[in-house]
Amino acid sequence: MRGLYISFAVLLLAAGGYAEEKTTSYWLTEERDAVVALTEGEDGLLSGRIVWLEQGEDEPDKDIHNPDPKLRDRDLVGLEIVSGFKRASKNKWKGGEVYDPESGKTYYGKLEFEGDTLKLRGSLDKWGLLGRSATWTRTEFPRKKDLE
Repeated sequence: MRGLYISFAVLLLAAGGYAEEKTTSYWLTEERDAVVALTEGEDGLLSGRIVWLEQGEDEPDKDIHNPDPKLRDRDLVGLEIVSGFKRASKNKWKGGEVYDPESGKTYYGKLEFEGDTLKLRGSLDKWGLLGRSATWTRTEFPRKKDLE
């Protein structure tokens, strides 16, 4: 009977780990200088962290432009820059935010997946009228040829 309880506990732990992260996909930014891992969490929200960053010698590796001085010492690799997106339809997500570590600003965001491309829209307003768009490309991380 004890073995049954241990097996059940292991199964619950394994299921708990899976529930925290449903899916992860990797996206090479338009500038080809970063890879962002997008993950759909147990709560159904999509978020993304920088997992690779190409840095020049004179470029910072910390979040130095953050408006909160307490957060300026955070590493850029590992930094969450996409957060709180809810599925609006099969390929569209909305209601989230996109953080730009180059400016320290946070924008309203929309995401649209089209095969191996992701169209990201960041804007000052909730409706997406005042902003800009970027196209990211799906990658298998790390895949050296995509990062060169």
